[in-house]
Amino acid sequence: GGAAALAASSANLSDSSDGFAHGAVSKEDLRQSPARHKRKPARLWVSRFAETPAQTRLACIVDTIEHWNTRRRHDSRCCAMHGTICSAATTLETLLGWPCQQDWFASMTWQCASCGLMNGDGDDECAFCGTEPTDAQMPDSFPSVDG
Repeated sequence: GGAAALAASSANLSDSSDGFAHGAVSKEDLRQSPARHKRKPARLWVSRFAETPAQTRLACIVDTIEHWNTRRRHDSRCCAMHGTICSAATTLETLLGWPCQQDWFASMTWQCASCGLMNGDGDDECAFCGTEPTDAQMPDSFPSVDG
């Protein structure tokens, strides 16, 4: 499906924790820019886990939205994929208006060693790639989310 195609085509995607979008500002640009442009990497929401790689985040989104049947806009995009991405962006904008959820990651107890997706206590395998957790990934208790 689209997620597999995306994974193959996104091999050149720079996955960094510096908070810059792909194509916007490269690390090389930052090295050559004045110090005012350098940023300290943002903290992770759940510090006990590694950052979920950009390729996994993209593949998860594509895996979800390739199942959506959305309306074509009057200014019609070039293809169904880009049109659906526009619909997803509108949906995400709506979600930004929802109230804050302080316990958003509370149910995430382990992270897949294969793809980096966080999974919950009741997940016997990764919700995205199907990899089973090791005993080391399933400690008895973790604090919930960093504050």
